[in-house]
Amino acid sequence: MISVSHLVEVLNEFGVSTKALRSTEIVSAPASLVRENQSLCMSEVRGQAEAVDAAVVAAAGGHHMIMVGTPGSGKTMIAQRMHTLLPDLSQDEAIELAAMRSLVNRPSFDTLDYAAPLEAPHHSASMVSVIGGGSGVPKPGLASLASHGVLFLDEAPEFSTVTIDALRQPLESGDITLSRATATVQYPAKFQLVLAANPCPCGKGQIKTDACQCAERIKARYLAKISGPILDRLDIQLSVRPVSPSVLTAGSTSVETSQQLRSKVTAARQRASTRLGAHGFRLNAHVPGSVLRKVLRINSSSTKILDEALQRGRISMRGYDKCLRLAWTNADLAGRNEPNSSDVAKALWLRGVASQLMLSRG
Repeated sequence: MISVSHLVEVLNEFGVSTKALRSTEIVSAPASLVRENQSLCMSEVRGQAEAVDAAVVAAAGGHHMIMVGTPGSGKTMIAQRMHTLLPDLSQDEAIELAAMRSLVNRPSFDTLDYAAPLEAPHHSASMVSVIGGGSGVPKPGLASLASHGVLFLDEAPEFSTVTIDALRQPLESGDITLSRATATVQYPAKFQLVLAANPCPCGKGQIKTDACQCAERIKARYLAKISGPILDRLDIQLSVRPVSPSVLTAGSTSVETSQQLRSKVTAARQRASTRLGAHGFRLNAHVPGSVLRKVLRINSSSTKILDEALQRGRISMRGYDKCLRLAWTNADLAGRNEPNSSDVAKALWLRGVASQLMLSRG
């Protein structure tokens, strides 16, 4: 019996050349090269500057988001481009993503892919395809394949309640545990969740005409398909209004390119990481309320509008903390050391549709 400390020693013992194995260099392609092959760009979105700005805030702070709006308002177009705003993956993240893809036989680059992923399952997708599972050793689902990127659920109320509620564990822990008789496995699932929904089954609920024929109870039941525990994890809850035809046919675009916006997101994340590193966090979305209110306390003059909203019952204490997280992200994007009153006001606006969704629960 021969003792060895490395598999290379085994190969050497049997006279197998190991010259090709001696390099420890990981072959990788620059993310910029990979991104050049991606055709989607946020500059293609027209007439929705505010919604695009909300997407930038979501990307910068790691905030989960839902957009509610009529068909054709641009919410899907924005969500499909969210991942182009995210910073390049680290080497460890790229390797982890490549490993997840290999487990489901996904075609991959000959080199590591450093671009943040996007997974967008159809609303008819099964829970197994989204969460993972299958016979034998469970395989990762789309939630794991979206790790370090975006998981986008379009027409979210059309997904089965079981599928959406199954996302609660990964949203809380950043991983998914799958148990079968043959094996129990744990896969990473550190995705950013983005939902898009129509305001009602017919989709015309926000139009100021008599076009929508949905009864109020039908509207309430439709939005209530997104459970409270899931909705509670969505910091940004935005109402997206229709765009006028004149804006859609205009020749100029309304926003910066994804590359320009990604630079802002990366800089904002760096500011947050520098501030939060000592507390064990990297993104504003992950900071607990106790740290926000005690350690990272904002000047009372800046939070006046937020304090009044809390006193009047417009927001809950949990909603208050969400606004603080968003305010810090707004400040990071603006390059400020601390949120001011405009950052706090914008945070309240980003939570604007929260009351509509919560009221739909009766």
